[in-house]
Amino acid sequence: MDNLTKRRHSIAHLLGAAVVEIDKDAKLVYGPPTDDGFFYDVKTSKTFTENDISKITEKMKKILPSWDEFTQKELQEKDARELFSDNTYKKSFIDQAVKNKQKITAVWSGDFVDLCAGGHIDSMKKVSPKSFIVDRISASHWGDETKPSLTRIYGFAFETDKELEDYLHQRKEAKKRDHRKIAKEMDLFSFSDYVGPGLPLFSPRGAAMREALTDKIDVLLKKYGYEKVWIPHIAQEELYKKSGHLGKYDDDLIRAYGKNTKYVMKAMNCPHHIQIFDNLPKSYKDLPVRYAEHTTNYRDEQSGELLGLTRVISITQDDG
Repeated sequence: MDNLTKRRHSIAHLLGAAVVEIDKDAKLVYGPPTDDGFFYDVKTSKTFTENDISKITEKMKKILPSWDEFTQKELQEKDARELFSDNTYKKSFIDQAVKNKQKITAVWSGDFVDLCAGGHIDSMKKVSPKSFIVDRISASHWGDETKPSLTRIYGFAFETDKELEDYLHQRKEAKKRDHRKIAKEMDLFSFSDYVGPGLPLFSPRGAAMREALTDKIDVLLKKYGYEKVWIPHIAQEELYKKSGHLGKYDDDLIRAYGKNTKYVMKAMNCPHHIQIFDNLPKSYKDLPVRYAEHTTNYRDEQSGELLGLTRVISITQDDG
C-alpha cells in the first residue's frame, strides 16, 4: 500500500469518527480508500443529506488536531466481540475472520477505535485540513439490494492542498462536458422511471450515433475476418452452470422465469457463442474461427452504482 493510499485510509477513519460524533447512534460498517479519496458505509439513525456535507467536513477538521499516531492491536475473539458488541456489522466481520482463521485487529486513533487490518500513515499531524473534503452522500446496501440499506459518504484526499484544489477544478470543468448533460442538450438518450434506472432509451439522434459507431466497428471486424452471428438475450441456467459464470457471478445475473424453465438474461456473450462453435465438428484447418455481434447484455447493478451510460444494467458490446 503506497503512502497516498495509506493517507486516504487514515482519513477514512477520521470520517468515521466525525460521523459518530454527529450521530451518536450511527454504526460504522466499512471505510476503505479509493482512487481519489475515501468513503465510509454507515448505518445511521438520522438521515444524512447533501446539506450535511459541509458539517461532516468541518467536524473532521475539528477532530484532526487531536489525532497523531495510529495504534494497532491484535484482539482475541472474545475481546473483539466485547469491543464491538453494539455493532452487528463489525460482529459479522469478526465471524468471517474466525471462520477463515484470520487475525482480528483493531486500530485506535485519538478516542476513536475501528476494526481494521491496518495500513495508515505514521502521523495525522502530516495531514493538512485543506487536503481533504467530503464530496457527496449516496445510498448503498449491506450486500445486495435485499439487505439493509446504508448511507455511503464519499470524500477526496490528496497529499497537498494544491493537488486537491487542482482536482476539484478539473472535476468542475469535466461537469461542463458530462455526457449526461450533452445527451440532454442534443437529445441522444434518456431514462424512464417506468422502464427503470440503468436502462437507457436512445432517441433517433442517439440511435444514429450508435449506428455510426457499429458501422465503423463492422469495417474493422470484416478486415480481420470476423463473421456475424446472432444469439437470443436469455438462456437456461444450465448454460451458465456449464460455463462457470453462475457460481462466480451469481449476484450479477438477472433471472427470467418461464412456465417450467428458469432462464438467465445474458450477462456476457461467450457462453452462447461457444455453443455456436460447438454445433459442428471443426478441424484445425478451420481455425481461426472469429465470431462477432453487437448485442445487449444485462447485469444486476446496484442502484447506487448506476451513472449515465458509464454504469448501466443494459450494455451493448461486441465480444468479437
